Amino acid sequence: MNVLLISPTSAGIGGVAQHVKGLSQFLTNMNHKVDILSSENTLTIPIKGLKNPSFMLSSFLKTKFKKNNDIIHAHNIPAG
Repeated sequence: MNVLLISPTSAGIGGVAQHVKGLSQFLTNMNHKVDILSSENTLTIPIKGLKNPSFMLSSFLKTKFKKNNDIIHAHNIPAG
């Protein structure tokens, strides 16, 4: 199964980052293909008054056009 995990962050010691990392490892060990989409691997375009708007737009576009996913799982409000 192909799984896409969307998260504001995928690295570090925070709760969401640790959860995404653990879930990714678990699913990979179960022989699933896992991709992680986060603000660390998207282009950032600074716009005054908005906090990382390109993450939301980029996440939507990559998710919309990535047709080989069986499951798309978003973590935390900004990722969804």
